[in-house]
Order: sequence, then C-alpha cells, then structure tokens
Amino acid sequence: MTDSTEFINLLKLKRGELIAVTGSGGKTSAMFQIAKEYENRGEPIIVTTSTKIGFPQYDFCSRVVEADLFLPEKEPLFPFPCVAGSIDTASGKITGPSPAYIRDVLWRNGEHTVIYEADGSKNLPLKLYSLWEPVLTGSDTHIIIIISIAPVGKSVKGNLHRLELMAELADKKTDIDFLEYLLIKKDGYLDKAQGKKRTLVINSVNSEQDYNNAKLLADKIKFYLSSTDTGIILRGSFFGCKGYFYGACHAY
Repeated sequence: MTDSTEFINLLKLKRGELIAVTGSGGKTSAMFQIAKEYENRGEPIIVTTSTKIGFPQYDFCSRVVEADLFLPEKEPLFPFPCVAGSIDTASGKITGPSPAYIRDVLWRNGEHTVIYEADGSKNLPLKLYSLWEPVLTGSDTHIIIIISIAPVGKSVKGNLHRLELMAELADKKTDIDFLEYLLIKKDGYLDKAQGKKRTLVINSVNSEQDYNNAKLLADKIKFYLSSTDTGIILRGSFFGCKGYFYGACHAY
C-alpha cells in the first residue's frame, strides 16, 4: 500500500489526459479535487460533464462558463473553468456539452487536460446503470470508477439509484458481496467503463470499519482488473488527509 497526499499521484495522471469520472458516491468531489490538485501544480485543466451535475458550489469551482462562449485557446485557464452546455437556474443544474465537443474542442488530442463527470446517481452512493450510461467520449485516456463503501450494513432502499430495476432487493441489507456484484455484473460499474486505463476508487472510507470493509471489497475486485488498469484507491477521511475536500491517501 502507498500513502500519498495527492490524488493525482495515486492515479498516475499526467498533463494532457482526457479523464472520465463514473459511478456513484463521490464523483463530483473527486473530480473537483483532481482539478484543484492540477491547478495547485500550476497545470491548466478544464472541468465539465457529459450529462448533468448540480451547479458547483463556489468552493468547488469559482468560474462557470457556457460552451458557446468558451474558446480554450483564447480563455485563461486559471482558475480552472467549469464548462457547461447550458445552465438551468430553475433546477440549479448544469447540462454538459456533447461528448464530441468535449473530445474535439476542449481536449483536442491532449492539447488540454480535461476531466468530466460521465453519469449521474441522484446523490445516492450506489447505482444501477441505464442502457445509455455512462456518456463517454470514446477517446478517454483514463476512466475513474467511484463506488462508496458507506452503505455496507444499511438498507439497499434509500442507497441505490434505480432501485425499481431490482425492486426485490428493497428490504435487503447492503453487504460486500452486493457491492462486488454491482461492480462485476454485466452492465455493472466495470463493464460499463471500458477504456485504455481504469482506476477503481472505493470512496467514503471514513472509519476503521469502513477501511476493513474497503479492504475486503478490494481483495475481491482486484482479480477483475486488467493489466492496463492502474489498480484500486481507497479514499476518505480515515487516512487523516489535509488536502482539498478530503484526500485520497491510500493506494491498495
């Protein structure tokens, strides 16, 4: 295991990456933590989404711009911009530009580093995927897959987005085997995130019990990762990080 205070070090991210963030239970905070760490290094990065996200809090992103008004070669990239296809002030949501725009206008084959959120989970820590998710560009250099360890021991109901697709589970408790199932099943987290390089981030590791549960899950999942994947990261306040939001301090 490796300790680090920088998420981007553990993820082995470089300049010029096109990074997709998928899954549930911490995607948005992880995305903005990565963006902030790039910025702290003095490296420009563009943040966006291919679906919808809530309008960022100022602490997350102080500069939201619409795609129609944004030309990356002419705009300052400090502080990092959050690029929206449209902004719905009534719902407080940002709709992202198209995957083609993200790939061809923002990223430009590595001219800029871009990170984007590629699916939603209605602020729930677990999810079942719709057929159309995640919304990827097809050229992603790194896909970060987020899953939360927090629901272990709690009811599936209230913690699983699209519960109606598996309504028979509503009264069951979430356990490690269920998280493993969500990750490895057909059309699950791993199956839906096909790309050149992937990292699984087990999120919300905020106590010793969370840590023990996360290690159990990591031990089950590591056999399903390919040789091109960068591995598994445990992320949460248990590790005593002092970074932006709460740091990712353990590579498993």
